[in-house]
Amino acid sequence: MGKVDQPALLFSTGVPRQTVGQAVGQAVARTLASSERRYRMQRTYVAVMFELIGRLLEASSRTDPEVRREVAGFPEGYIVGFSLLDGPLGMRLQKRGAALVRIDAHEKATLDITFKHVSHAFAVLSFQESTAQAFANDRAITQGDIALAMRFVRILNRMQAVALPSPVAQRALKAPLPLLTVGERARLTAQLYGQVVRGLRISKRDTP
Repeated sequence: MGKVDQPALLFSTGVPRQTVGQAVGQAVARTLASSERRYRMQRTYVAVMFELIGRLLEASSRTDPEVRREVAGFPEGYIVGFSLLDGPLGMRLQKRGAALVRIDAHEKATLDITFKHVSHAFAVLSFQESTAQAFANDRAITQGDIALAMRFVRILNRMQAVALPSPVAQRALKAPLPLLTVGERARLTAQLYGQVVRGLRISKRDTP
């Protein structure tokens, strides 16, 4: 049997070369469009979650004694937060007195936990991966004091353990939840969300 010419074999069905090229181009375009939609969706989700987590951490620092003990270990005026390496999204909290206060996300952080890509932030903020796992998998980097970064992660974990329903919190933390009675957890959760609501009312009132 003679050697079959590869181009002839490829187009032996009679499909014109131009049609095959167009089909490939359309497939690539669909893939790129899908990736772009997914990227935009993840960025929107991350932006919303940064805002929500900032409010929850701020409220938690005012209502949860365990969080307040951790916050006390930060120097006055210390700024902590999250950032994305590939974009302007972020969250900033500043130690003021005994609490954490949300500030402009563009302020320079003393301690910054930076996700290398929006998909990495999305995995953590959608509770597919814990913050500790993100570090272990090299998806996030810490710019600042490592000991204080671990303190901030403990604050974040505590807030999630109180704010989220137990099954979701377990999935988010990938670790045993704090030993709280049902009554203690209910009280802390009610105080936390009550403080968030008060903060939202104050923000709305102060908005021109």
